[in-house]
Order: sequence, then C-alpha cells, then structure tokens
Amino acid sequence: MGTSRACCSAAMDRREGLKGFSAQLWADTLRETRRKRPLVYSITNFVAASFQANAALAVGARPVMSRNPSESREIAADADALVINTGTPTEESVEAIRGALSGAGEGKCILLDPVGYGASSYRKSLIDSLISEFTFSHIKGNVSEITLLAGEKGAMTGVDAVLTASPPAAAVSRLSLQTGSLVCATGETDYLGDGKSVLAFSGGSPYMPLVTGSGCVLGTLMAVLSAGAGNDPAAGASCAIVLLRLAAEIADRKASGPGSFRSELLDALFRISPEDLLEEQNRMTVKEWRGE
Repeated sequence: MGTSRACCSAAMDRREGLKGFSAQLWADTLRETRRKRPLVYSITNFVAASFQANAALAVGARPVMSRNPSESREIAADADALVINTGTPTEESVEAIRGALSGAGEGKCILLDPVGYGASSYRKSLIDSLISEFTFSHIKGNVSEITLLAGEKGAMTGVDAVLTASPPAAAVSRLSLQTGSLVCATGETDYLGDGKSVLAFSGGSPYMPLVTGSGCVLGTLMAVLSAGAGNDPAAGASCAIVLLRLAAEIADRKASGPGSFRSELLDALFRISPEDLLEEQNRMTVKEWRGE
C-alpha cells in the first residue's frame, strides 16, 4: 500500500490500541475539541454536505466544504483533519480528493467514508485505488460497505446497505489488518476495531436510518473529535459514536418524525456537555479479536 502521509497512530499506540477507554476520556475529548475549534476540511457528497457542516459547527469545529480541485491541496494543507466521502462522485470531486490527499501533509487524521462501495464498478474501482495509494487513519462505512471492502462477496442496491454473511466484528478486524486503519462499521450496533480489539456501541434512535446523511455526520464527528483529541483517531472515533448515539436518543424523545428529528439532533449535539458523557461508560463493550 502506498503511503502519502504518516497515520496519526502514536497516541493510540501509547494506549495499547483500543484498550483503556473511559467516559472521562470522551468528556476530555469533547472539552478539548470545543476549546481548540479544529479546522476540518470535507470533500463530500452534495446530499449531506450542509448536514455535516452544521454538525461540525454544533460540536465546536470550523468546517470547510469544497469539491473544487483548484483549491483542495491548499485547504487540506491548512486543515487540522480531512474527511473524504465518495458519495455523488464526479470527475471534479475525484480530482479534488486526490489533490487534498496529496497535500494534507504529515500527522493529520484523515477519514475515508466509502459511500456506496459496490454500487457501481466505477465507485468500487475509485475507492480501491484510494485505499491502495493513500493511508487513512479511519475508514468508516455501513456494515455492507465494510464487509465488501474486507473481501466478503455481496452486492449493493444503489447506496443502500445489504446484509452480508460475514459478522461485522470479523469484517472490521480484517479490514483494519489489511489497511492499518481504524475501521468502523455502522448499523443498529456500531463496531470499531483496530485488528486487535473490537468495540461495540449500543443505543441511538430508529429515526437515524430515515435521515439522509446521518452516517456521513458520524464520519465528520470522528474527524472533528480526533483532531480535538490531539490527532488521536481512536479517542475521537469512539467519542463521536457515543456522542451521536446519545444525541439521537435525546432527539428521539422530542421528535415527531424524521424532519424534526434532524433538527433536534443538531440541537442535542450543541447542548451535550462533556459532563454528560461521563454517564455513558456502559454504552460500550470491548472484545479481544482472536481471528475467525
């Protein structure tokens, strides 16, 4: 695999991978993110871009959204983190993605959201080439995208998730070992793995699958909080999952449908305090990965 940049893994290595997480770490991560206000550059799909930008603002970050290849390298060099989302790909956006990845520099968390992997041969080839040519600190997708990326046979209908035979934890671990990235597979349960351990996160709301871009928002929050945590991909990713699931539960209690849920979700992301995360330790379970 080519490496255009060093993966921001030093902090995760010091913690022995995914071990040693606590609610206190998540609280500290959110607090530091709001203090630092990291600049996060997203090259993303036009369906979810505004939702992602508003979510980043709600947790204290400064979002930049551009698919223009004439400026992507320059913006990426200045940003604290980078989100690459392959939804609605165009020739221009792909050129912007490659420019941003080439210009991002060393030590930044860079997240790949392989939206619609397997939906078309073009998109499959694009995502395969990005993973081959560049190193990502995070790869986050729905269960189908991650299992297909990990080598499971299956198919996608458009960009919708299709169940595959491989257990999510197995696919997450396999893909992490293949790429060296921290991998997250989202669904009713979210799985986060580094090839050694797998974390499973519960909670959320049944409205989440009914709101376009909710998965893309998680990718944005992972990058934002990883930058806020001092370029610690594991702390940022786990905090993002916990934060979004808590916000979804708060929004669910107030919403009357998917539309009001979306706005209530943004409000909840804005209002949740670091202290609120101290109560969320039981949301996570940890398993050692011993192979299939």
